Amino acid sequence: MNVSCSRETSLPTENSIVLGSPAAEHKIIVFFDPDNPICSSFHQEMEKVVAQRSDIAFYIKFFPLPWTYPDSERKSRIIACADSNESALAMLKEARSWGSYLPEPSCDSDMVDRNMELAESLDLPGTPAIAFSGKDIVYGRARDLAIMAVVDGNARVEDHRIIMK
Repeated sequence: MNVSCSRETSLPTENSIVLGSPAAEHKIIVFFDPDNPICSSFHQEMEKVVAQRSDIAFYIKFFPLPWTYPDSERKSRIIACADSNESALAMLKEARSWGSYLPEPSCDSDMVDRNMELAESLDLPGTPAIAFSGKDIVYGRARDLAIMAVVDGNARVEDHRIIMK
């Protein structure tokens, strides 16, 4: 299937941390594990995109992979309890450096559970997983220029990869 980025995703945007403006024209869903080094690297690419493009926002949904990263689910739950989107983004950026001694989450949010259920319903194999529109998902990290190319119609998603036109 060949897909370019639509203005809206058909996946739910609630239960997300937003990087960029919630009013952005293009909404990209990212399934994310805070302990995954590839997700951390992709976080930098997302920051590059939103620094250049106010019309693109990333909706980050936790999909911790505890069988690979034992502390990722607890870290996800701690971040989900942040008192603001800005605090959650700051915590997310630092989460890999927290180590293994972690406090209990400060709330009883179901954000992580709902996102894990959604990720499992989509049969996602891991993180990061980037949904440009609907259920057309790229597996793994993407560079900032490739993301913007999909949004601008100069690339497409095909077989879970970004293909330049």
